[in-house]
Amino acid sequence: MFLTKLKNNLLDILFPPICLGCQKHLEDRDKFVCDCCLSLIKLNNTLFCPVCQARLPENKRICGHGSKKSKKFPYLLAAASSYDNKIIQEIVHNYKYKGFNRLSLVLGNILIDYLQIARLPITGYLITYIPLYYSREKKRGFNQSKLLAELISKNFNLEMAGVLKRIKNNPPQAKTKNYNERAQNISGAFQIINSEKIKNRNVLLIDDVYTSGATMSEAARILKQNGANKIIALAVAKT
Repeated sequence: MFLTKLKNNLLDILFPPICLGCQKHLEDRDKFVCDCCLSLIKLNNTLFCPVCQARLPENKRICGHGSKKSKKFPYLLAAASSYDNKIIQEIVHNYKYKGFNRLSLVLGNILIDYLQIARLPITGYLITYIPLYYSREKKRGFNQSKLLAELISKNFNLEMAGVLKRIKNNPPQAKTKNYNERAQNISGAFQIINSEKIKNRNVLLIDDVYTSGATMSEAARILKQNGANKIIALAVAKT
């Protein structure tokens, strides 16, 4: 106990904990973001249409788009916040690209708060996540979406299973310019590894950030082909 306290005191002196948002000193090394900055993250309270990203008040399942166009997006979008928020950007960047895997607690709590505010009917849903290609996950040290899925599963007492496998080491989606390029880049990237687990099940599919929807659409398409029922795509933020 004494050595642990001494170690933490030395760390505070050499590397004082600061808020990722405002850069102010933090008393608690495990917080990463101060309460003031967290309060600046506006949470949504509805689902969204994945075609036009229109809000779906009272979580209605339809908007003005026809079913033909919607086939590209066989799911409903649940985005907790907006990626325009600078604090969200800073948290996600440090989480994904600087190896701060403990930031999953901050982002996980944002998702939990959103799900409660939006009152999404996820009782009985199977929790799964967007997988990384094995070499990319090995290099990063963790799958950021899987960590978030674990937190959601535990908090809402829902079953979680990794039913998707990434079989294509495609370039990062951020390097592509538009939806068509992203869709082509991600096409054929996933396969189902446990089809019995998803047959006739409602699925909550989790990723960190929703940009064009190409990744979620490809994953949801494979889930649907293998018997999944309703799919809600859950992300911390949408661009």
